[in-house]
Amino acid sequence: PFNIIKDIRKEHGVLGLYKGFDAAIGRQLFYGTMKLGSYKLISDMVKEHYKVRHIKLKDKALISLTAGFLGAVVGNPADLALVRI
Repeated sequence: PFNIIKDIRKEHGVLGLYKGFDAAIGRQLFYGTMKLGSYKLISDMVKEHYKVRHIKLKDKALISLTAGFLGAVVGNPADLALVRI
């Protein structure tokens, strides 16, 4: 890793180390906020529907899978940009 960093710095300067950083931040913004926001929204809906305060583990797992899927769908374009950069 140190040789790679040294080579990038020689060829592109210090700013070359940050190439793709903006796409990585964009991906995290889309993916992370969608995943966390949808988990909270879905879990609140489940609690309200079943009139419970706590959700069972199996339901939490299903909600997590759904939230992760939604995050992946929304974050996919930013992920594609990250890979191409």
